[in-house]
Amino acid sequence: MCANVSMCVDPGVCKFKTKITTTYDDGVVHFEFVTECPHVKKLPELIKDGLDPFEALKMPFSTNPVY
Repeated sequence: MCANVSMCVDPGVCKFKTKITTTYDDGVVHFEFVTECPHVKKLPELIKDGLDPFEALKMPFSTNPVY
């Protein structure tokens, strides 16, 4: 099963809009970010191998890269 979901994030004050596209394939979620935000630009390195959604649900917030 393979599914794609996209969303646009309007952050408000900082004005760095972000488009996030996810692809779910074989139990792993892969992310693609289109943004000018320096903080969001760091995320692909943290989740470059994708993310198991069930493992992410078990992680504490402090170690969850999505949070």
